[in-house]
Amino acid sequence: MDFMSKNETLSHGNSNDNETRPKTSNGEGSVRFKTDNLVEGRAMFNGKNIYVYLKTKACNDEESRKKAMAKTRKKLKKAIFEAEQTGVVPSYIKLYDWVKKWVNDKNNKNKLKPKTYGDYISLIETHLKDSQVGKTEIQKLGVEDLEKFYVEKKKYGRIPKLQKQTEGIAKTLERTSLSIGTIRKMHSIIHSSLKDAVKKTKITRNVAQLVELPKEEEKKNAFGEVVDEDDYCAFSPDERVAFLDRARKSSSFLTLLVMLYTGMRVGEALALKWRNVDLERGEIRIRENFQRVKTPNGPKKTELVVGPPKTRAGRRVIPLPQFIVNELIKLKEKQEKAKEDWDDAYIDKDLVFCIENGNYREPRNFTRSFYNIRDKAGVSPINLHGLRHTYATMLFEKGVPAKTVSVLLGHTDVSVTLNIYSHVFPEIKASAIAELPDYASAKVKDAFAENNTVFGPNLVIE
Repeated sequence: MDFMSKNETLSHGNSNDNETRPKTSNGEGSVRFKTDNLVEGRAMFNGKNIYVYLKTKACNDEESRKKAMAKTRKKLKKAIFEAEQTGVVPSYIKLYDWVKKWVNDKNNKNKLKPKTYGDYISLIETHLKDSQVGKTEIQKLGVEDLEKFYVEKKKYGRIPKLQKQTEGIAKTLERTSLSIGTIRKMHSIIHSSLKDAVKKTKITRNVAQLVELPKEEEKKNAFGEVVDEDDYCAFSPDERVAFLDRARKSSSFLTLLVMLYTGMRVGEALALKWRNVDLERGEIRIRENFQRVKTPNGPKKTELVVGPPKTRAGRRVIPLPQFIVNELIKLKEKQEKAKEDWDDAYIDKDLVFCIENGNYREPRNFTRSFYNIRDKAGVSPINLHGLRHTYATMLFEKGVPAKTVSVLLGHTDVSVTLNIYSHVFPEIKASAIAELPDYASAKVKDAFAENNTVFGPNLVIE
């Protein structure tokens, strides 16, 4: 091809890698037409390939081909220079593809629990896959891109479900705001994946570190009054009585009672086996967790999974009040009778809290039962996890040290407990203030008295 230099031979169309490519000057890689309207530049840097591409209209004449080749060589030269300056080879991988790869790699290395993996995949498939930021190359991703994405999610991020069909037509609800908690979780996934990209020299910096998340709006009650989240996180002493009184008529009563007086998570309670209950010593051992998890690659959307607690601290021993031990003894006798009645149809999984035939209770049905009881009892609208918060609150009311509460709850560190339960009921706060030791010693009082001209002539120290 006479329009090219004598050192260049144009490889045109769907050529393979063995064909000679037009080489750039000074051995800085090669340039070729990959298709009629796509030019590819390629070079090596630290053992890795650098690729650049230039889209153009079909080049059917000498002049247009020369221009396209020159632009591509210029683009390749810039890419090589940037790689030399930063140590990062240009990459065209999109944010969605990178995040999904990172999540799958973590899962393949058994670094994610099944529920965590399912939640991560669900989040990125629902919110990141078809978004503009998800289609952005990670090397071109900016702080503004992520901040705009989170703001949009906060306004219209919740995916609406179809309403029940009315006259044969299914109506779709309008999009509503996505919770700040979900946005934080999504940001955490993106931040961690980009941190890994920096480690693997895919990008030079993690822009997620500089992102400012949207501010959480204040919560209001039915009267439009601003309320603290702490107001509805646990039952007050009177509400505990009202709740248990209403629950007494339900088949979920004993499970709820034990959860309230042990602080067990719902999955821990529904997975509890008799072999981990010591009625003589009056204690239970938490060894398993039962939950419904999302299955991105399975035949069903979700499945029930039994596994160990998430952390070592989660494997713990919890003492039982005597009245709970008495109730469990009655339950065990009742189950023995059920085994005789069901005979071979009984599914003996050694479960403490099971359905009539001995099988696991469905967590979703149990949760619905709790909400039904709570609403009929007319108590604060806490969620099921609020029973755990109520348990911790009762321990603090009795003056149990924070470290002991932390161990009983299965927290990895006492600071976690202190951060979660920094709120205490007003009467506990008042009691704590009243019991503060008097650090104003006689010597300090004398010092204040001597310098009363500084504090004012009316200073009185009792």
